[in-house]
Amino acid sequence: MELSVVVAGVVVDADRVLIAQRRRPVFVEGKWEFPGGKVEPGETEPDALVRELMEELDIACTVFERVPGEWDLSMGAVLHVYLAHIEAGAPSPGHDHMSVRWVTPEEFATIDWLDSDREALPAVVRALAQTP
Repeated sequence: MELSVVVAGVVVDADRVLIAQRRRPVFVEGKWEFPGGKVEPGETEPDALVRELMEELDIACTVFERVPGEWDLSMGAVLHVYLAHIEAGAPSPGHDHMSVRWVTPEEFATIDWLDSDREALPAVVRALAQTP
């Protein structure tokens, strides 16, 4: 069975990172995540992330390198995380999110993350430390 891939964007602005608070499904309501979504058939992972960030948060982004690692999600899916930067738009929550906010990596420990995003945090912090 082939794993499906969900991509998430660590959208960076100077020393801050964009996070989004889930509205649904109900079992993750109120949890925070790096925004993104499923890779559709025929799509590259970076293209899927660009599409998802536009659909979910109304922002146009450039996707950079993938954060090393892969995190298990439910039902045969894995999470791949990418660094990204906003090119146009101001982030606003859509149907799937209640709120968006900018945080610094120093604030990560105080956030009520989705489990998969929490597991990815050490790799994200390492990747951010290596970003010029």
